[in-house]
Amino acid sequence: MATPVSVKQGLSVFGAIAVLGALTIAGSVIFRGALSVGGAITAPSITVTSTGFSVNSSGTIFTVGLKTTGNVTSTGNIYPASNNAADIGGSAAAFKDVYSSGTSRLGALSNDGNTTLGDSSADTLTLNAQIASSITPSTNNARAIGAFGNAWSSLFASGTIKLGGSAATSSIDMSGGTGAGKGSCIKMTDSATAAALYLYVAGGQFVTSTTSCL
Repeated sequence: MATPVSVKQGLSVFGAIAVLGALTIAGSVIFRGALSVGGAITAPSITVTSTGFSVNSSGTIFTVGLKTTGNVTSTGNIYPASNNAADIGGSAAAFKDVYSSGTSRLGALSNDGNTTLGDSSADTLTLNAQIASSITPSTNNARAIGAFGNAWSSLFASGTIKLGGSAATSSIDMSGGTGAGKGSCIKMTDSATAAALYLYVAGGQFVTSTTSCL
């Protein structure tokens, strides 16, 4: 049976250390050699300067600070000493890349650089939140909203829809109608009287109606 190891003060190890049970250290600990612990590690601060730092699947690391100049490999979980009180990296000592094959759950996300979501058109993005800013393309007259075969269903706008470009004329291209020989129908409503005017194309001609798209 593995016996837990408890150190009342700080611990500095220059060689390898292996503990079959749990390791609890009251003070700061520095490991310059390999460390293998079969149980949980509990220490206020851990500094590792070797490349061999491992905890088996039954162990968990509890620490306020973990510093390493080598690799840290764990088959168990790594938890902070208290909830919502510690960071991974910092503004002046940031990690380069973070790899996660599962789900990353973040209370808030702030990204200062370019962002790419997904690696193919088969990936999808679901927004459960509302957008609290304007959406502006990176280049003028170079981006589209939707595509042929992947069109949006409806467009709701309470302000003004402005269409324009560098060409002498701009166009609205609509297709699909409610009957043979008809194109799309535009409904315009007077906000004061609720009177409606319908404009559509039938037989190659513009037709207006006050009742419906006949």
